[in-house]
This record gives sequence, C-alpha cells and structure tokens, in this order.
Amino acid sequence: MTIGSRIKNQRLKLGFSQAGLADQVGLTQQTLQKIENGTTKNPRRIEEIAKFLKCTPEYLQFGVGSEEMTQQELCEKIRFFRITALNISTAEFSNKFSIPEQVLAEIEAGESKLADKVVEKILRYEDFSHLQDWFSSPELQPEIPPKPTKVFNPEADISWFDDEDHTPNNNVSPGPSIKATAPLISWVQAGSWSEISEIKAYDAERYMCPVNCSDLTFVLKVQGVSMEPKFHEGDLIFVDPEAECIHGSYVVARLDDDNQATFKQLIIESGHKFLKAANPNWPEQLIPINGNCTLVGKVVFAGKSF
Repeated sequence: MTIGSRIKNQRLKLGFSQAGLADQVGLTQQTLQKIENGTTKNPRRIEEIAKFLKCTPEYLQFGVGSEEMTQQELCEKIRFFRITALNISTAEFSNKFSIPEQVLAEIEAGESKLADKVVEKILRYEDFSHLQDWFSSPELQPEIPPKPTKVFNPEADISWFDDEDHTPNNNVSPGPSIKATAPLISWVQAGSWSEISEIKAYDAERYMCPVNCSDLTFVLKVQGVSMEPKFHEGDLIFVDPEAECIHGSYVVARLDDDNQATFKQLIIESGHKFLKAANPNWPEQLIPINGNCTLVGKVVFAGKSF
C-alpha cells in the first residue's frame, strides 16, 4: 500500500468524503485527489491529515503503527521474518539491527509495544526496504517477497561492444538516456513558494535529467560546504517534490524561520525526524524537525556542470 491508499482507506473507514477531509486539513479537493491516486508521493500536511484520520503520521507514511494490526500480530511478523527470511538467531538479529535484547525478547513473546519501531529499523536497510507492504498487511503471508533485481538484456543494449571487431570496449561506456529536463531556480525561490506549480520557469535555464522524475522537478546549485564531501559547491541537484522522502533521503527543506531552502539528509530515528549535514565538521550537525519545517522535495539525481 502507498501513502495515498492508506489515507483513502482510513478516510473511507471513518466515513469522510474527499472534500470533507480536504477542507479540514487546509487542502483543495484536487490536491487530496492527487495524493490518494499516487500522483503526489510526498504530501504536505501529513501531520494534520493523520490527526484528523485518528492515526499516526508513521502509519500513513510507512504503514507501521496501524490500528488495523495489533502489536502482537506485528511481533509475529517480525519473528516470522527473522526465522524465514534471515534464518538467524535472536542474538544475531539483535546485533544486525541494533535492537536491545530485552525488546527482542518481548517481541519473540508477542508482548512488545515497540514492534512498529523495530519494523522501521528493518525497512531502513536497502535489502529490506521493499518489504513495507508485507509488514503493513494485517495478513501473515507465508511467502516473503524477494528483493527486485535488474536484468541485463543484451538485445536491448549492445553499445558496450566495439562496432568493428565486436570486442568489449573498456574505455568508454554509454551515457544514460535523458528522461526529462528541469529548470534551474534560486534557493530563495525554492524556499518561498506555497505551491510549486506557481513557479513560472519557462525562461529559466534547463538541464537534462537522466533519471525518472515528475514534471515538477527543478534544479538547484549547491552552495557552501555543509554537504561535503558527498556534494560540493556548484554541483547540480535535481529535486522532485513528488518523490517520497524516507529515512536517508537527501532532501531540500524550508525552515519556518528562514527565507530560503536548505539542503540536508533526512534522518528518522525512533519516531523523531532530523535534518543532517554531511560535513562532519559542520557546527550544526542535526536540526530537529518538530513542526518548524516543510520538506520541499527529494534529491533524485546530482551532477556537475563544466
């Protein structure tokens, strides 16, 4: 299930219309419709929506902590995952995911109230991030879905062969295909809008993006050294407002007390959210998010301009 489908299911469960929910949380019905059908993957006002729908933001975003699934059922899923998918002992499981042994013992007994937090930790690992729907489903499916893999099709891409002697060319590899173009805007523009669609970027310099992104994607030039050594001043970052921001995502955010956007990494730990600088020498390593910040979009690609 997606964020949109969970919002829709919870709305229908409580008997609210789209227009009714939209009015209560300060959105237009058209905006809520885009959220529910999956067009908008990183909706604003998630806290207000969750409060009105009588559930937690974590349930809407990650599918954990739902009233549809008891903690005991979630504990059973975690135990099933440990035995079936990983085939490791409780001690190994505790060490792998940095879970206190006491908490894991309670989960094994089906009595822990922290099962949703344990699931959050599991889903942060790239190898298990695809299991969000499996964990959020009230049913205990006997088969755990495998991680999707990319399959190389030699008939679709033979550019890695030399045309003359059909031997591999190790010096040059084909460039990525272009998926879209996006306008370059300023950091003040990125931090001052209320609706991204209001930006008129027809005359802006545009850059080609080699990854899938929405039509609302825009480009910023990195400023300063807070994100070194991962990103350097002058690097181009492509920001997609409709991409889902999860733990570990690089995001552009707007702080309420600032007139421009900021570029940081999103950290979600034990239900708390932070913006983290990549530079270990940056004075303000973590900025707590407690209602004072709006996530503008997720960085989906970065490159350099020469």
